[in-house]
Amino acid sequence: MTELFTAVLNLSLTGSCVIVFVLLLRLLLKRAPKKFSYALWGVVGFRLCCPVSVKSSLSLFSLFSLGQSAGSSVPASLPEPVAGSAQAAGGISLAEPLISSSVPAPGVGDSVNPVDILLFLGAIVWCMGMAARLVYLFFSTWRLHRSLRGAALGEGGVYRSDRLSSPTLFGILRPRIYLPADLPPETTPHVLAHERFHKKHLDHLVKLLAWLILTVHWFNPLCHLAFFLMSRDMELRCDEGVLAQGVSPVDYSEALLSLASAKPAPLGFSGGAKGRIRNALGWKKPKAWCAVLAGVICLLGMFACAADPAAQAEETLYRSWETTYMSPYSSYYSPYGDSGQWYLVGADSFRAVDKKTGAETLSFEGLSWDWEGIPMTTLQWNDMFGGTGSHDPSGWTYLPLDASNWLLKKDGTLHFARLSTAKGGQEIFWSIYALAPVDTDSRPASWFDNPAQSSGFGGFPIWLDMTYTTVTAQCTAGQLQSAQILAGEPLCWQPADRSGNPVEKTNLTFQVYNGTVEIASGVIEIQCTQADTLTRTYEASLTTGENLVLYPCDSGALLWEARSSSEGLAQYPEVTLELPDSLPNPVAAFAKDYVTEQMYRMTGLCFAEARITGCTAYNTGTANETVNALLYRLTYRLLPENPAEARAAGCPMEGDWITEETPQGQPCLLLVRHLDTGSWECLAVLGTDTIRRTYGTPEYLEQYDSPEQAAVMEHLSGMMP
Repeated sequence: MTELFTAVLNLSLTGSCVIVFVLLLRLLLKRAPKKFSYALWGVVGFRLCCPVSVKSSLSLFSLFSLGQSAGSSVPASLPEPVAGSAQAAGGISLAEPLISSSVPAPGVGDSVNPVDILLFLGAIVWCMGMAARLVYLFFSTWRLHRSLRGAALGEGGVYRSDRLSSPTLFGILRPRIYLPADLPPETTPHVLAHERFHKKHLDHLVKLLAWLILTVHWFNPLCHLAFFLMSRDMELRCDEGVLAQGVSPVDYSEALLSLASAKPAPLGFSGGAKGRIRNALGWKKPKAWCAVLAGVICLLGMFACAADPAAQAEETLYRSWETTYMSPYSSYYSPYGDSGQWYLVGADSFRAVDKKTGAETLSFEGLSWDWEGIPMTTLQWNDMFGGTGSHDPSGWTYLPLDASNWLLKKDGTLHFARLSTAKGGQEIFWSIYALAPVDTDSRPASWFDNPAQSSGFGGFPIWLDMTYTTVTAQCTAGQLQSAQILAGEPLCWQPADRSGNPVEKTNLTFQVYNGTVEIASGVIEIQCTQADTLTRTYEASLTTGENLVLYPCDSGALLWEARSSSEGLAQYPEVTLELPDSLPNPVAAFAKDYVTEQMYRMTGLCFAEARITGCTAYNTGTANETVNALLYRLTYRLLPENPAEARAAGCPMEGDWITEETPQGQPCLLLVRHLDTGSWECLAVLGTDTIRRTYGTPEYLEQYDSPEQAAVMEHLSGMMP
């Protein structure tokens, strides 16, 4: 019953929009023949009854973006596209989002959704209202039927009754005209002409159908107004039809006046004697051009109201989840394979939008999605990677967007490639990112554990890309680097017990909070899939977690909320630098990227200002002829637009500003400069307290001069000669 009530609500809201539009059109047709105004109410009845219609870009609902798209039109040649929104069963869906936005969402652990309760109670009241109206119709019709039993048949098949006060057309399939017995002879011809006009045009059936539609939508005041105005337009249209037969407007007005005080029968024809008399006295045969213009306006208005919005090409939101390739000349730091862009793929378009500013950075239209094989030899393909490593072009297809941007595809995965020109004019890849639809299903994430070599994270890192402040976690085996983390830090699991023995499997249970509210929870199963003497391979899968997605990334796994293409394009202020000019530009760029990333990942707050107030270098003595490793301690301040909201979310505050302090201390950027190429690389972001706790032990200080030097050298294992 609640599903039926929801469908009626949806029809009623759609019909309400049409009623308002018809009211505006009636103002344009005020001086036109009333048959046009009367015809407009037909589309109102259609909208209140039928959920499905033809689709057109001229639809009224296209103007106000009230309709839902007809589903994704992303070309089938793309890898597993996921539509950003679903199409309703038919027509236009307005009730569901209105109810959802007006009622609080169910809390965690609630057994019943409050929306369901409201819909159930509303359905009961709706049924009671319909029943009351149907009972009224039955008894009033039955009473009228009894009063007409003694009516006498007169000339022309017209019945007269002394129990009637007004003319009546009674019946459904074979209606009869009933007139009051005391109706004056001079009035009778005009009244008969009026009733016969009603009968000829089946107005008695139209009135009954309209009354039944109103019974279904009895709770909507606009439907009552529409029924009243439709009845009046019906009478005015009928009056004008009689006058067009040559009846004198004065005589006809006198007939209307004589019946002005009569009480109409149930579902009888009435429309206000004063307005009808004024309209009759002022009636003139319409000019041809006026009738044509009114007809065109009426037809266009009816079509706009009757049509559903045309199916729009849906754009599917993609994100980058892995850095397939990054040029060694690039200094861009890409956490968990994030390019910093959203990618929107349409039926014939590809766009890129900056996550930080919401600005569109790329736009390509008119794409045919004709994928081609790579038109290169293996040697030429390897040259595209700057001669780094061995790359096989087999299995790849590509779609050049322009000279600097390509789309690539391999094994069903979409990639976005940026190109650059190297010395000598050789075109090379600057970066290649693997893309995936945001609403995609989870995929297992693999991680290799080599106890002889530090991973840089101390365990299997799971990054969270959602609006949150803290995460708590527990595991059934192995160890967690921390049982509670703040936003921006990964949840790290170490595949060994306290004695250092490797574990085969664990269930990692986590709870995600935004302030004090739990917004997500789930279980990630991590198990060893392959082991040899030196390394072990672990694979993580999301086993429990409503509306969550687990996906592999460069350094482990990425967990995010399933979202639609209408979400996620946030804007952030430009980070200002209060740093000395002597600071190398790549260091400042890495610092700005990190701080902006914290605004994006930390709390989801809106920020008015962001400042980097310090970037202090540690003297770690790790430079040599090949690389120069640098460790910078970062201090910054973020000004939220609502500081009270930031305090409630548990952010570390200094006045109204959010500080960089975390349970891990202040962030330290571990950067490496390759002296042979001049390129920079960010290896890790470490916390000052974490550095002191982990690398300030006597064992490390016997080998290194300071905890900071120990941290740098351990992370550089295998890179430093």
